[in-house]
Amino acid sequence: MKTFEAMFKKLDRGRPPSLTAMLEVFDSAEYLTGFVDLVRKYLPKREDDILRLVGAENRCQEFVRLFSEAYFELAELDFCDEGYSQLLMSVPINLEGLGYSDYEEFANNYSPEWIAMASLVCYPFYLAEGKDGAEDRVALMEAAADLIGENTTDRIPAAGFKPEELHKRLDKTKYEGLACFADWLCSDTGCWKLDVNYEDNPEGPDWDEETVKELVRQEPIKLDIQKKVTLLEVWLHEDLRSHFAELVNAVVGKPVPKEQLTLMEVFNE
Repeated sequence: MKTFEAMFKKLDRGRPPSLTAMLEVFDSAEYLTGFVDLVRKYLPKREDDILRLVGAENRCQEFVRLFSEAYFELAELDFCDEGYSQLLMSVPINLEGLGYSDYEEFANNYSPEWIAMASLVCYPFYLAEGKDGAEDRVALMEAAADLIGENTTDRIPAAGFKPEELHKRLDKTKYEGLACFADWLCSDTGCWKLDVNYEDNPEGPDWDEETVKELVRQEPIKLDIQKKVTLLEVWLHEDLRSHFAELVNAVVGKPVPKEQLTLMEVFNE
């Protein structure tokens, strides 16, 4: 095989190699062979471009760059320590799902627009029977009230809304990004990159053709979801308080004017 021939030629250059050097080469031979197989499977036309580079780090980084252009975006990792073995371990993708600890610190780590949006979404994790998640949302709702005012947040149900409710009310409207955001918050987008988090799944998926094919299928769906969420976030950023009040109206319904409430009270009497 070309890989081993090149490896042995390198060992033959100059003076005889030390035993340590030989052991290092043989120790990495399996990983090098696996890397070459990966290149030939997914980037066969770029094999020479990748393998002519010197060192595992450079070759892995070039593979990641070219693969991202041809299939879907891979995570840019530091391959200087483990090299081929690190790349072969799993498909290096950025996991953007929300973990439990992420939600607990949501009000401290995310933008004002996302905090406001999250105030409309139900608690995204497991709930014991009889619980609606309202008590788990108290800190988030307090943070949202500081940003957009209690007059608006008081109109939001304590338990928030489930993604399917938001889709039913907002799909095909300019507010659709909130329903997509709710899918992400509840790990229910159907996209691995958006639903899986490092807290629960520190390792990525294995390299196999079915996995790559599925991730390729999911990539445009993921990008569309992120686009819709970003459009809503940008719109909220323009005037957070008034625009979010408008968003709440779209979800909850417009508040009844005080004059109408007075007439209703008189009528009911």
